[in-house]
Amino acid sequence: MMDLNVADFPVAKDHKRFRWAPILFHPVQFSQDRLTIGLIVTDEREAHLLAANRLNKLECLFAGRSEDAIFAASVALEAIQARLLTDGVGAVRDFESPVSGVHLGDFRDAEASDWRSLALRWLEASSPLFEHPAEQHLTIQEQAEIVANKVVPQAVSGSKERLPLLVWEYVADQRPTYARYFSPLVSKSGRRRPSYEAAIDYAGVKVVANFGTLFASRSQSVTNIKRRMWDLSVEMGREEGSMLKRKHEMIVQAPLKNDPQLSDVQHNNLKLALNVLEEEADSKQIRLLPMATVREIGEHILKLEAA
Repeated sequence: MMDLNVADFPVAKDHKRFRWAPILFHPVQFSQDRLTIGLIVTDEREAHLLAANRLNKLECLFAGRSEDAIFAASVALEAIQARLLTDGVGAVRDFESPVSGVHLGDFRDAEASDWRSLALRWLEASSPLFEHPAEQHLTIQEQAEIVANKVVPQAVSGSKERLPLLVWEYVADQRPTYARYFSPLVSKSGRRRPSYEAAIDYAGVKVVANFGTLFASRSQSVTNIKRRMWDLSVEMGREEGSMLKRKHEMIVQAPLKNDPQLSDVQHNNLKLALNVLEEEADSKQIRLLPMATVREIGEHILKLEAA
């Protein structure tokens, strides 16, 4: 008997050959149960990821404690996507996940007109955590926030980060002349920054900084901080070739490692989130600084400006 596979047949017109593999998630340690949370497709020159877009369905399996599973899956998918963008096919050949319980399944051969149509077809067929984009409208992060915090979609996108305002109040109280270095969107608490606008919280003489709060049980906070790092990278690009030589820092308020209010799961979530953010900061040549209190952040700004 002769063994045949896709490679033995000619490629159909307007089609290409690809290889694809599922990203498998074992949410319960030592359990045989596994879920497909994404799919990687490669043509040996490029590699792409299509992530599951209905992670909120995990609430059906983990009623009352689904946020930890959603957070872990979201962190893994974001890290894998970042690695694919920087290393391409190399990330597939040397696959690593920052989250335990996530691994790459076996590769299969297939044909399609493009990688995305192939990924949509197979992910929809193999994962209960995925719906065709035409059938749903929320992002992974929005769904995770809704499940974890029981809020409506408008609250997810419309909530305002309070940390920049608190830092402004502290710094302005210590050094009133430094208040002018903060964006008006920070000091005027009634205003909100449009989601499409790249903006900077603090632009002083020696340092440019954005501020964000990292929550141990909210994956959306990771996305918000990554977006603020993008704002900083845009500002860095504007300063290239100029006389300005300022430090660019993403300052994150996060609980201390020994915070007694954190559970073991929350502590692990926090560690994973910081690893993802550090990789993102390194890729943008931005300094990531986790700090525990507003006072610590404010004193750091004052010390840099006085140096």
